[in-house]
Amino acid sequence: MKLWLQNIVKQFFRPELEFRVRLFNLLAMAGTVNSLLQAGFSLLVVGGFPMVILNLFIAVLSFGLLYYSYTSGQYQRCYLITIVFIFFIGFAFLFFSGGGYRGGLPSFFIFATVFTVFMLEGRQMLVVSVLELLFYTGLCLYGYYVPEQVSWFETEEKILADVIVCFLAVSIVLGITMHLNFRMYNSQQRQLEQAREEAIRANQAKNMFLASMSHEIRTPINIMLGMNEMILREQPSPAVAGYIARSQDAGQMLLSLINDILDVSKIESGKMELLEEAYYTDDLVQRLIQFGREQSAKKGLSFSAEVSGLPAMFWGDTLHIRQIATNLLSNAVKYTEAGSVRLALTAREMPGGAGMLLSVAVSDTGIGIRPESLDSVFEAFTRSEAVRNLKIEGAGLGLAIVRNLVNLMGGRLLVQSEYGSGSTFTAEIPQRYADGLADCTHRSVAPLAEQSFFAPQGRILVVDDNEGNLGVIKSLLARTLLQIDTVLSGRQCLEQAGQSSYHVIVLDYMMPELDGIETLHRLRQMNCHTPVIALTADVTAGTRQKLLTAGFADYLSKPVSWTRLEQSLLSYLPEELVTRTTVSVGNACPDAAAQFRQQLGKYDISLENGLQFLSQSLSQYITVAGIFLDHTRQTTELLTRLAAQHDLTALSHLYHSLKTLARLIGAGELFALARRLEQKCSAGEAGYVRTALPLFCHELTATRQGLAEFLAQTKAVAAGESPSFLLPSMNFAALTVLAQTGIADYHFTESRQALTLLLTLEQDPDCRRLLKQALTAVENLSFEDAEMLFEQFCQAREREAASYAPER
Repeated sequence: MKLWLQNIVKQFFRPELEFRVRLFNLLAMAGTVNSLLQAGFSLLVVGGFPMVILNLFIAVLSFGLLYYSYTSGQYQRCYLITIVFIFFIGFAFLFFSGGGYRGGLPSFFIFATVFTVFMLEGRQMLVVSVLELLFYTGLCLYGYYVPEQVSWFETEEKILADVIVCFLAVSIVLGITMHLNFRMYNSQQRQLEQAREEAIRANQAKNMFLASMSHEIRTPINIMLGMNEMILREQPSPAVAGYIARSQDAGQMLLSLINDILDVSKIESGKMELLEEAYYTDDLVQRLIQFGREQSAKKGLSFSAEVSGLPAMFWGDTLHIRQIATNLLSNAVKYTEAGSVRLALTAREMPGGAGMLLSVAVSDTGIGIRPESLDSVFEAFTRSEAVRNLKIEGAGLGLAIVRNLVNLMGGRLLVQSEYGSGSTFTAEIPQRYADGLADCTHRSVAPLAEQSFFAPQGRILVVDDNEGNLGVIKSLLARTLLQIDTVLSGRQCLEQAGQSSYHVIVLDYMMPELDGIETLHRLRQMNCHTPVIALTADVTAGTRQKLLTAGFADYLSKPVSWTRLEQSLLSYLPEELVTRTTVSVGNACPDAAAQFRQQLGKYDISLENGLQFLSQSLSQYITVAGIFLDHTRQTTELLTRLAAQHDLTALSHLYHSLKTLARLIGAGELFALARRLEQKCSAGEAGYVRTALPLFCHELTATRQGLAEFLAQTKAVAAGESPSFLLPSMNFAALTVLAQTGIADYHFTESRQALTLLLTLEQDPDCRRLLKQALTAVENLSFEDAEMLFEQFCQAREREAASYAPER
C-alpha cells in the first residue's frame, strides 16, 4: 500500500511538472475522494438517491479528467471542463436537489472559486471567477424567490448533518491542498535557492578564471608587442617590417578582445561600476579626435569632427564615456572601406536644469545595416551579415558593451542606417555640472596652464590611515607651500585639532575605529568648526550626498587630481593668505614620456592614466611612484600574514589603501584586483580571498618591478624638467637668482613664477611694492623695467639686512 502511494506521488507530483499541473492533480484527487464521501453520506444519512448518482458522476468525472490530463497533457482543456461541467452544471443540480442554500453545498462554491483562481491566470481567471460568483449568487436568489424548484431537507437534523459534512469536507480538502501547495512552493524555493547559489559559485569561478587568464595572456602579449617594437626600431627590411606590422595589429586585436570579454563579464555579473569625477570636456574631445584620426588614417578614410554646446567641465564617468565613443569609432572604421567617418559631440540642457544630455554621434559611409538586422546588432558575439563580413575582424562585443554602458549611465542608444550607404550611432548620456560650473563657456583648446596658488601661512591637517596616501597628498600640495600636518587616525585627528588651529581639514572617509563621519561629529562636539573636506575611494551613487548631508564642506574621490584638490582648498582658505598664480602643466619631456609609456605598459601600468591625475606632470608621477615603492615594500609579507590569521577586516583596509595608490599610478590590473578583494573581504568570503592572494601578490610584484625600472631611468628627466616644478623646494636666495636669470633671459614663465613666489615670502612693505611692480612689468613684457625694479628690490633687501646686522 505504501509503495503504491509512493508511485502515485512520483507520477502525479514530479518536480519537472509545472506547479499548476501538480496542483490540479492534487485537487482532482481530492475532488474524487470528496465526491465519493458525499455519495456515501447521501445514501446513509440524507437518503437522497439522485444525490448519490450525481456525486458518483462527479467522482467519475474528476477521476476521468485526472487520467485524461495525465495521458494527454491537455491540462488547460481539463481545467475548463472541470469548471463548466462540475462547478457550473454539476453544482447547479446538487443545489436544487440537495437542500439549496439551507444545506452545506454553498461551502463547495468556495472550493470552486479557489480552484479557478489557482488553475487559470490573467484575464481568463478574472472573468471566470466573476462569472462563478454571479452564478452562485443567482442560484441562491433563485432558490429564495422560487423555493418550489428546490428539494429542501425535511428535518433540521438532516440540514445540520449536511452542513457539517460539507463544511468538514471542504475545510479538509482546502486545508490539505494549501498545506501541500506551500510544501511544493517551499520545495521549489529551496531548489531555486540552491540553483542560485550554484550559479553564484559558477560566476565567481568564471570571474576568477577570466581574471587569472587575462593576466596570464596579457603578459606574453605585452612581451610580444614589445619585442615587435624593438625589431621595428632596428630598421628591418620592408618585408620583415610588413610581417611585424601585421603581428602588431593581431596582438592589439587580441588584447582588445580580452578587454572586451572582461567588460562583458563585469556587466553580466553586475560588477561594472561607474567612477564619476569632474573632468574637462576639452580633454575628452581632443583624445577622441586624435583616436578617430589615427583609426581612420589606417584605412585611408577621411575624418571630421564637430563639437558644440559643451561646457568647460562635466561630472561623470569620463573613462567609460571615452570607451563608448572609441568603440563606436572603431566600429565605424571597421565597416567602412571607403569614404569618411564623422564624430559629433554636442550637449543640450535637461529638463529641470539638473545637467546636460551629452550626445556622442558617430557617422560613417560604410556598408550599412539591413532593417531586419537592426535589433540584433547590439547582441554580444553577433555581427551583421557574418557571412558577408568574414574579412572584418572582431568578435562582435563592441556594440554590446556600448549598449550596456549607456544603459548603466542612464542614457539611451540610437541607430540610423541605410543599407549600402552608411550608419549613424548616437549615445545620449546624462551628465551633471561639475561644482556648479553650468555657466562656464567652452574652451577652444586644452589648457597649457592651470590656476594654482601659494599660501605659506596656510595650515591644513590631512587625516588618512595609510601613510602612502598621506605622502601623495603632501607631494601634490608641495608647491603651494602650505603648512601640512598629517595623522593616521580619527583619534589622532581629534587630538591634533584640539592642540592646534587649522584653516582646512582633509579627512579620509573610510578608517578603522573612527570613520570620517564619526570623527567629523566629534570635531563639532569639540566646538571645532574648521571646514572639513571628505576624501574617499567610495564613488557609488549617493555617497557624495550622504557626506555633504553629514556636514562635510566638500567631497573628493580617490585618487584625487592635484587640480581638483587645490581648487577645493582654495574655496576654504582665507583669501588674504592666498596668492593666486598660473603654473605650467604637462610633461616637459614628451619624448621621454613616450619612451616610458611602452616600458611601463609591459607591467600593466598605464603612464597615461597615471598622469591624468597629475595634470600630465612627469615629475609628480616620479614622486608618487617613489611613494608607492616605499609604501609597498613589506606589503606582500603583511598580506600573507593577515590572510593566515583570517583577519578580513585588516585585509579590507589594506586592500582599500592599495586600491587608491594603484589607480593613482595607472596600475589598472592591480587596482581592479584590490577593489575586488576589498569587496570580498567585506563580504566575508575568506575562501575567495585566500585563493586570489597569490595572483594579487604576483601583480603587485610586477608593478613594483616596473616602477623600480622606471625610476632608475628617470633621474635625468626629473633633473631636466621645467623649473616651475622645482620652485616650492627652493629657498629665498635660490629664488632670487632664478628671478634674475629669468628676467635677464626674457623667460616669461620662470621669471613670473619666481617673482610670485618671492612675493608670498616677502614681509617688508617696501620690498613687496618693488616686487609687485617688477611682476607687473614682466606681465607687460617690459623686461628692461622689470630688471631695473628687481635690482632696486635686491638693494632694498641688502639695506634691510644691514640694518639688522649686529654691531661690532
